[in-house]
Formats: sequence, structure tokens, C-alpha cells
Amino acid sequence: MNRSMIILTTVFGCGALAAGCAHAEADWEKDAGRWPVEKANEWYAQQQWIVGANFVPSTASNQLEMWQEETFDPETIDRELGWASAVGYNAMRVYLHDLLWQADAAGFEKRIDAYLAIADKHGIRTMLVLFDSVWDPYPQLGPQKEPVPHVHNSRWVQSPHIDIQKDPSRYGELKPYLAAILTRFKSDKRVLAWDLLNEPGNPTPQYEEGWSREDKENAHVILLGKLFDWAREANPSQPLTAGIWVDVGNPQRATHPLDKMMLERSDIITFHTYGPLAAARRATEFLEQSGRPLICTEYMSRGSGSTFETILPYFKEKNVGAINWGLVNGRSQTIYPWDSWDKKYTDEPTPWFHDVFRKDGTPYDPKETELIRNVTGTSRKIQIKSDGRNSAPAYQPAMYYADADYGRPFAKDPDVVRFAGRYLMYYSVRQPDRVVIGIAESNDLTHWRKIGELAPVTDYEQKGAAAPAALVHNEKVHIFYQTYGNGPNDALCHAVSEDGVHFERNKTNPIFAPTGDWTIGRAIDAEVYIDGDTAFLYGATRDPKMKRQMLFVATAPVSAGFERNSWTQRCDAPILEPVLPWETDCIEAPTIIKHNNRYIMFYAGGYNNNPQQIGAAATDNGITWERLSLEPLLPNGPEGAWNHSESGHPGVFVDDDGASWLFFQGNNDKGKTWFLSKIRIAWSNEGLPFLIRPEDGHEFHLR
Repeated sequence: MNRSMIILTTVFGCGALAAGCAHAEADWEKDAGRWPVEKANEWYAQQQWIVGANFVPSTASNQLEMWQEETFDPETIDRELGWASAVGYNAMRVYLHDLLWQADAAGFEKRIDAYLAIADKHGIRTMLVLFDSVWDPYPQLGPQKEPVPHVHNSRWVQSPHIDIQKDPSRYGELKPYLAAILTRFKSDKRVLAWDLLNEPGNPTPQYEEGWSREDKENAHVILLGKLFDWAREANPSQPLTAGIWVDVGNPQRATHPLDKMMLERSDIITFHTYGPLAAARRATEFLEQSGRPLICTEYMSRGSGSTFETILPYFKEKNVGAINWGLVNGRSQTIYPWDSWDKKYTDEPTPWFHDVFRKDGTPYDPKETELIRNVTGTSRKIQIKSDGRNSAPAYQPAMYYADADYGRPFAKDPDVVRFAGRYLMYYSVRQPDRVVIGIAESNDLTHWRKIGELAPVTDYEQKGAAAPAALVHNEKVHIFYQTYGNGPNDALCHAVSEDGVHFERNKTNPIFAPTGDWTIGRAIDAEVYIDGDTAFLYGATRDPKMKRQMLFVATAPVSAGFERNSWTQRCDAPILEPVLPWETDCIEAPTIIKHNNRYIMFYAGGYNNNPQQIGAAATDNGITWERLSLEPLLPNGPEGAWNHSESGHPGVFVDDDGASWLFFQGNNDKGKTWFLSKIRIAWSNEGLPFLIRPEDGHEFHLR
């Protein structure tokens, strides 16, 4: 900023905080750590044109609901950031909260890291907002109240609590949080910038704060000064900022102590504008006199004239970063305007105030998303040339689950049962040093929440346990799983649970591994199907050279309790081995369903990311199998799709109402991340299986 434009010419009353204001004023010119203009512009020149949205997932009503362990929702975050990336967005602005760090510092930081990994996968960098002075001044951890129907941001909360904001002697309580977060992520390239305090001084007449606007502004002069001081001590590699938001472009307003501080201490200049193009133009022309990079971190409120059509092309022309408010309509309810606090709404407003997408990923206004694509120069409106009946356009699945407890999203090898009135899913998840079995629950088969793990506890499991197959028998959940990380010595194991979460191992574990000169003796990817008094145990093994993966089968009387000595190997050669080009050197992950007195097997062909795809075979006796097609029934997705690298490791689930589902794994980054989804199993008049994608009805047939 041209210093002559912002020299303090008006003295604002400081009331009870006069001494603090005077101290803050004296410090404004002592920010020795502020980036020089040249460094700020050099940084900006290295960025893409910054364009994106303020983001909270549709399943969260506020910052606490987004980040608390019980409601952190990486699958929704991933799905919705995928939609953002598809229109060309490369940045998000995301709010943190000091209470989250105070309650669970390690867990909160781990979840931030998980979010950043998801965003990075989609080519999105994030401006993190550390504190916020808007809406409910009385934040509380724990379950959040349900949103007030049809009311804009009815559960958004301030940070810090109003009691701390009012008492400058308590501001030091905030330093450990700020210092820890900045220190942890100060060199993280996934973090775009640090926004220290959103809209300082903003009054909230909807709540009884117990102080005047002037008192709040004066207090925030002190608070913001300390935030800049502490942030400079952390010395992050990313720029610091706090955005001006009141009457932006008015030179007189720029002399206000708060605006003066934000303009003189920020490395890059950020601002908000919710007026028509004339307001955005006025703000830009005034602020560009600073000579520093400009990013508008809030705009786009259709009802007040701030629209994509008018504002976004102008910001692109001026090289001003553009971050609109709102991505997906959800629990924050920002499709409703600000006046919804006073005016009763009973239905979706016209037009929407904020947000771009509906919960199913369809745009509110397709013309807007097409404009965004055109302005950002992206053409990721994916269309695929047909090369057969099973080719399909890329899509974003409704079920899109991954476990982010250990960093990058990772969930493989799904299997689902219904037990005690809920759905339980068992899957493989990678810890830093081994693979274990995760457990998630759901009420609708689409939205899943992790509730536990089957961690290795025995000697044979110490390197890992993975690839669970689950079934309900005699009112208990049984899982059959493999040891992991032992090469040719991996074998199949069994455990049983009365609640579906806490398991007791079979005392005879490992219960099975194949024998014969055709196999090296390894056993992985268990599947057990009970038919009458007989249990069929399927799995995958390797040839003696550990090169080719193939399938085996054993049987046992159900009454024998699945113990080791009860199983009889029923093959002296593979029951199915790779021979087709798409199967390469691998067939694994068999899963069984019975239809019209015939066994149908879905299996994975091809090693992971080669790509792995899903085929089908059939038998009348459970032992001798024949393929139903020479091509995969469920192929990997097209370029740009979530499952481009593979559609693999299927798991059949038949619900109480007879509806049949095939759960499977996929990714589009060659295995850096792994996600789980599902597709409906249907049957032709000839009794052959085909698959129906629930999101759009696309069918996959044998061919």
C-alpha cells in the first residue's frame, strides 16, 4: 500500500481499552518480519492464478463439526473437492478453531494433515484461517446443535470464545495453539497462506455479545497485533494476512486502526466484497496501489449483485485471486441470505445466496460452472469415447469412503454385513508400519463412520492382518482374514465377535494354507460361503516362483467351528488362474453369491493398479469354475475418474430385503490413496449378473 494512502489521520476512541490501543499503534511500524514487496510479488508470480471457494463439507454446520474426530468426514471432503477441482478450482479457504487444538492437539493436527492430503490429491492448496469473529460467540465442543431450518450459517461459531476476546489479559492463552499449528505446517507446500483473523471487529447482533462494536474493534486491534507478532515468531514459509472487509476502497476507512494494521502488516493483501462489479472494481483499484498481490477471499452473493458472471472475469483480468463463499449446499445453509435471521424462509430461495453445487454434485446453475471452467481454462467436463458396452463417463460415487487416521486416505478390501440393526464394514487400513483391519458402521450403506480396528495381537499377526471376509453365523460376526507381510508364509485366520467390534481369535490360527507342487503355500484374500452344512473357503495363492496369483478352495463342516483340522483342500490345481490379457498374472479376491441354485463368483483380475478390474465366473458345485466373460464386468474408470487406476477387490453383500451390492476399492493415483465404493448387483432373465451404478443408473453387462 502506498503509505500516503493509509497514514492515520483520524484518532478513534479506545474507551476502556485505550492503553492497549496506544500500544498496538506504536507496534504497527515495527513488523520487521513483514515480507518486502518484492518477495511478496515473487511468491505470487510462482502461483497459478488463485481461484476457489471457502470450504466446509456439506455434512458440517461449522468448524467444530468439520474437525472433531466423531464428525470428521474425509470421504465427503474428497468427493466435494473433486467437484471443485473439476471446474478448475485450485484453492480453498478453510477455518480452524482454537478449542479443537486445546482438546486434542495431536488428533486435530492429524486431521488437518489428512484434509491437506485429500486437497493436494485434487491439486488444491489451502488458506487456513486461525480465528474468526463472526456469528455465535459461545462455541462449545461436542455434538453441535442441529441447524435452524432455512437460516444462513445458524451454527457457525467464533474463535476464540467471547470471554477471551473481551479480556486482553487472556490473549496469551491463544499463543500455544497458533504457534503449534504454524510450526507444524510452516513449510508445508499444501498450505497456501495463513489468514490470522477473519473479519476482525465484526459485530453479531443476532447474539448477545455484551459489548459495543467500538469495544470489539478496539479489542481486536490488540488481539490482531499479537497474532501477527506470534505468527512472525513462527516464521512460516507461507505469507501472513488478515483481510479488510468494511467499505473496501474508501480511503477514509483505510485509516481505521484495524484496517491500517491489516494493510500494513499483511504480506499479501486480502479483502472481501459482496457488492456488484462496481464495488469489486473500487476495492481492487484502491488496494492495488499497495504494489502487493491481491486476493479476494470472500465474494459471490447472488442476491446482492455479486455474481460469478460479473466478478470472476474481472478478477482474472486483474490477476486478483478469487475465493468465493461456499462450495456445496449443506448444513451451513448458506444458500439462504443473511436476512434469513429475520425473515422466514420455508423453501429453497431463488436465487441461492452462496454455494455452487447441490449435495449430489450437480451444479446449482450449469451456466455458472461452465463459466468457471472457461475462465479457469479447464476442460475437465469428462466425456469418454465408447469402446464397448461397459465404457462409462467418469462420475463421483455417493459412497466414497477412506480411512485417514494415518495420513493419506487408505481403505482396501471391503466386506460388509448387517448385524444388530446396523451395517458393519471391515477393510484393510495401513498404519505407518503395518496393515490392520478397520471397522466402520453405517445406517444407509453410503455414509460410513469408523468405530474400531482389529489390531494384531498374536505372533503370527505382528507384521499385519488384512483382507477381511465377514459373515454372520449363529448371531455372531465371523471374520476370515490373512496375515500380512510374510511373503510365501502368509496364511488365513479366523476370529469371532458377539458385538461385531471386539473379536476373539480362533485358537487354532492360522486355519488354512494350500499345499501341493502347484503352489508355494501362501494364502491370502479369504472368502467363506456357507451353504447348508458346508462351509466353502476360497482364497488366493502364488505359484512356486511367487509370480502368478491364482485361486483355491477348501471345505469344512460348519459344525466343526472353522478350526484348522476341519478343512479339506478340494483342489490339486488352481480353480481359476490368470489366462486372459486383462488378468495379466493375477486373479485374487474371490467373493461369492448364490442365484437360482448357481454359485456366482466376482473376482479381481490383474495386480493392483495394473489396472485391477473385476470379472465373473460361475459353478454348480462350488469347486469347478468357468468364466462368464472374456472381458471384465466392472472395468477401471476412464482418465480423470476416481477409479482410473483400478476397480478391484470386490466384496458381495446381500441385504435383508434381498438387495445385492458389490463393494470394491479404487483410486486414480496409482495407489497413493485408496477409497471404497459400491455398485448394485442385478440379474438378467437368463440368470446372469450385471451391475447398476446407483448414481446415474449406468449398467455394466457381461460381454
